[in-house]
Amino acid sequence: MKSVPFIKMHGIGNDFVVIDCLANPWLDTAIGDFGAFARRVCRRAFSVGADGLLVLQFDNDCDCRMRIFNADGSEAGMCGNGIRCVARLLFERHVRRQELTIRTASGLRTVLVNTDGNGTFVSATVDMGAPVFEPSRVPVESDAPLVDAPLDIDGRVYRLTAVSMGNPHGVIFVDDLAALPFVEHGPLLERHRMWPEGANIEFASIRPGTKVIDVRTWERGVGETLACGTGACAVAAAAVATRRLDYPVGIALRGGTLHIDVSSDWHILMTGPAEIVFDGLLDIPSAD
Repeated sequence: MKSVPFIKMHGIGNDFVVIDCLANPWLDTAIGDFGAFARRVCRRAFSVGADGLLVLQFDNDCDCRMRIFNADGSEAGMCGNGIRCVARLLFERHVRRQELTIRTASGLRTVLVNTDGNGTFVSATVDMGAPVFEPSRVPVESDAPLVDAPLDIDGRVYRLTAVSMGNPHGVIFVDDLAALPFVEHGPLLERHRMWPEGANIEFASIRPGTKVIDVRTWERGVGETLACGTGACAVAAAAVATRRLDYPVGIALRGGTLHIDVSSDWHILMTGPAEIVFDGLLDIPSAD
């Protein structure tokens, strides 16, 4: 048996097992199949338990490469809460620098670490890039962008906006989140034939007279999670695209609130915390 060091982290309740191959390069070879490893370690009650697995790997052209595996073992292109966790780990254990660059499968991302007067990590602001509504790039099966487009699910008509933040999202605004058949319709929407690769689904409700949006999120390959960073950005982009709100916007998820604004070039800026819960060791069978 080999003992694999890991870090348990979360971003407003969206929790991860983190494998740091920068500190332990041998883990790349020792683990090998990260998808299978994710399926094993993310099982709640039977292992460490998490929404996903994050892997930090060496990259010549930036501070690190981040790979993201959902609990079902599928690999994701981007994770907003995950990248804040990786930024905190980089800042505190590898690179004592507040501006970081992290490569994802969806491209290079710049992250600004926000600190207090003592230089202690407080939050991270991520340049998430510009939202994408072009159907072929989301991807979603449609001849034109889907913005508040009607979609019938089991006799209930939702109005859905399809947007990518490095991964596909379907955003639906409703009046009452509590009245939703969330558990039934979440997976039906995630796997709807309109999505060639499946999609993350966000149900959103604007608090009257405010710029705060309450959100429940059904993540592709995971199920309901307490938070989704890319989903929060997608909801904000959809709110602006449908003329419901303007930036900045507060996105209140079950695990906490993220603050979404835009840069001068209309890239979405997401700010939120990241927490280290504990460090641990996990035994895995040796290959030899």
